[in-house]
Amino acid sequence: MTVVRHNVIRAGFSPARMVQNTARGRAHDPRKVISVEVTLAGTAEELLSRAALEVAREEARRHGVLGGWARRKNDPHIEWGQMVATYTVE
Repeated sequence: MTVVRHNVIRAGFSPARMVQNTARGRAHDPRKVISVEVTLAGTAEELLSRAALEVAREEARRHGVLGGWARRKNDPHIEWGQMVATYTVE
């Protein structure tokens, strides 16, 4: 099982996030990483296993998402000639 790509999602200048943080008494940092989408390649059995979630969490930790949970965003499918699945870690 290999990591094909990752997409880092930052807080940005979303008005909803800014208001939410201000209401809670926190400073809003638009550069803060709030989640990471990790795309893994492997066999269908590997991509559906618990180990795939752990690999996605490990990759997200490298990009600043320390805790949180991981879930599969889509089912394994063939993309560019390899079987891939995308996981979201928040």
